[in-house]
Amino acid sequence: MLPCRLLLVLLAAKCLSAQAISGEAVYQAQCASCHDTPASRVPPKDALKKVAISNILRELETGAMQSVGSRLSTAERSAVANYLGVADSGTATAFCADRTVAMAGGGWNGWSPEPTNTRFQRTEAAGLTVDGVGKLRLKWAFGFEGDTIVFSQPSVIGNNIFVGSNSGRVHALDAATGCTRWMFQADAGVRSAKVASLPAWLKTVTFPPISYTPVPVP
Repeated sequence: MLPCRLLLVLLAAKCLSAQAISGEAVYQAQCASCHDTPASRVPPKDALKKVAISNILRELETGAMQSVGSRLSTAERSAVANYLGVADSGTATAFCADRTVAMAGGGWNGWSPEPTNTRFQRTEAAGLTVDGVGKLRLKWAFGFEGDTIVFSQPSVIGNNIFVGSNSGRVHALDAATGCTRWMFQADAGVRSAKVASLPAWLKTVTFPPISYTPVPVP
């Protein structure tokens, strides 16, 4: 019985040690020197307090702050993320009534609509003239929950907009209303444009956060 009791004592001590980790202490030791007096591209502490806990963890584990996170234990990363961030609100609520994605029609697929990568949209495809630009008005806006910056260029196929975020979420949105058709969580931040495969038998969206990831379209 002695070995069992000793094991229980050790496990209890380990649990107490994990609970004793202070997220504030980890922040002061590892993060404060940059985020308390931030440079131009470093978010201040106040901005971090608006970011979702899961996003901060992702940055420490696989993102821009991996060099700092690699020096921390799992418990320390969790502690500092919970000290800084806000709780995740859960799944999105602004889903479309019809969540079918029809992969048909032109638009802007990937970096450019042309294989020459000139990033030029013809008038007939854009449905917009030079004179009409000044008459444009905001129709809807989409917020990237928990993100403070977004690099990903949207791809437009028919009435669908595919766009990624720094937190690794890839969204399929209705172009007319902005409602969400589906959402995919990648393993790392998505900085690139998405490329949608148009053949009906393939039906995937690919994007390189670290490596190309196929996303089946429902």
